[in-house]
Amino acid sequence: MSFTHKEYHTALDHLPRTFNSYDFIRRLTQLYQQRYIEFLGQYPQSPSPFRAVHSQIMLWLIRSKTVKKIGYTNDRDIFGDPETVPLWERL
Repeated sequence: MSFTHKEYHTALDHLPRTFNSYDFIRRLTQLYQQRYIEFLGQYPQSPSPFRAVHSQIMLWLIRSKTVKKIGYTNDRDIFGDPETVPLWERL
């Protein structure tokens, strides 16, 4: 089970016009915490279930026709580790 298109779009509606990938992941998972837990549960044998789920969320952004990648920025992942992540703009 993953997030629905409606849930992805609702999360987008709660973000400013420009945002980064982790902003989107944080908002989506905050709004739909139970679904996030269920999604993580699909990867019980994975050594990195969070990375697996976040990769699936990122695929939605990449394929979405409602945002475009405009660059990169620095942020911290859910564990506090620094990363360079895509910067997006809503269309």
